[in-house]
Amino acid sequence: REPDGSPNPIWNVKVEYLQTWTVLEKLVAQGKVKSIGVSNFTVDQIEHLLEHCNIKPAVHQFELHPYISQRALLGHHARHGIQPMGYSPLGSSFDNRWPAGQSCTLLNHPVVQEIAESTGKTPAQVLIRWSLEKQAVVIPKSVSPHRIQQNWDVQ
Repeated sequence: REPDGSPNPIWNVKVEYLQTWTVLEKLVAQGKVKSIGVSNFTVDQIEHLLEHCNIKPAVHQFELHPYISQRALLGHHARHGIQPMGYSPLGSSFDNRWPAGQSCTLLNHPVVQEIAESTGKTPAQVLIRWSLEKQAVVIPKSVSPHRIQQNWDVQ
């Protein structure tokens, strides 16, 4: 990852996604889809797309949570009217997958736990609210009806 947390692309793909985007724009023109977007693009890739497209992306889906805060993407999207959509808002639930310098998952992070306790919310609700306050659409994963309902109650 780049110092700001954004993805560091291993290769620079321009032609392929521009050709794909042109096809997506045709689908909008034909009325077959209402909106089109991208996933896991860098700011440079989005800028390149914006220079060559007729329809800008309505949404950009990427990993977003306090360990991967994506400040550059969020700022860029606010300036260009692109809706951020954050996946993995709870971070990884695996005990061995956290960034260097951190000692736990986000759900077990002491600050998240403290905020949850002081607000009467669950740690998951705290993390979902964090993403919502970044103006992102949030996609938490759950198969439990009880947790799905909790995810809605973030106010």
